[in-house]
Formats: sequence, C-alpha cells, structure tokens
Amino acid sequence: MKECTTHHCACDCREEKIRRLVEAVERVLSIYEEDALILAYSDPPWDCMKEALAEVKAMYPEGGDMKEDFIQNRFGYCFYEIKESSALIYNLYVHPEHRLKGMAKMLLQYVINEIRTLYHYDGEIEIDASPREGVISLEKLGLFYKKMGLKVLNIGS
Repeated sequence: MKECTTHHCACDCREEKIRRLVEAVERVLSIYEEDALILAYSDPPWDCMKEALAEVKAMYPEGGDMKEDFIQNRFGYCFYEIKESSALIYNLYVHPEHRLKGMAKMLLQYVINEIRTLYHYDGEIEIDASPREGVISLEKLGLFYKKMGLKVLNIGS
C-alpha cells in the first residue's frame, strides 16, 4: 500500500484513490496528446475523459478545503462534510421501521469514528438538527446530539 499523500499515513483512503486515479488519467492523456495523429482520429471519449478529469479536479482540488461524504446502511443514511477547521453532519435519516431502536446512535457513532480516523479530525463536530416528519421534538433531539458529543445547530429555527 502506498503512503497517503493527503494524510501522510499508510492508508487507502478515498482521497488517495481519487488522487491516484487523477494521476493515471493525466498520464494517459499526456501520452495521447503527444501524438496529434492519434488525437485527430480519436473518438469523442477522449474529450469525455478530459471533461471528467476537469470535473473531478474541481470537486477535489489539490489541498481542497472541503470533503463531502455519504454514509448509508440498511437502517438509514447521513451526509457529512469536512472543511479545514470544521466538520458538519447533516441529513441524518433512519428508516421508519428502524426508529427508536438505537440505529441513529449507531449511524452517528460510525460517522463520528470515520471523521476522527479517516480524516484525522480532532475538532468539534457539528450537526444540523432539522428533524423531519415530527418523530422527535427539537428538545429531545438536541439532548440526544449533545450526549453524542456533537455541537447542535439550528435548534429552534
């Protein structure tokens, strides 16, 4: 396993995989761009490859300041994003048949662990408290999130 240039560790994290993919595509494009004859007779996939590479680079700029991720299992899902100095969890959703059985806690613990270990983030983690479907009151939700060690946003908004 190659050393991760993002976190300087021996991991195979998502950013490292994307970085290696971008490097590989750039190498392929540079080889073919050197030979104008090949490009002259190439089909549109080369243009598509260039566009896809540009899109990936735009989403994950070198030393980028935001990383967004999505966690899903059979019980529910949530999104989170990491910026240089903050981490935010949002759109937490547990399927109705799995509610009030500890699945939200399990999902949140998984996300918190991923933020801490995968991204080496040790700062305060925020969560957007925007309950849907009237399943739980804002007060109970806020207390639950605080017990999980999260800074609660949007209570009462």
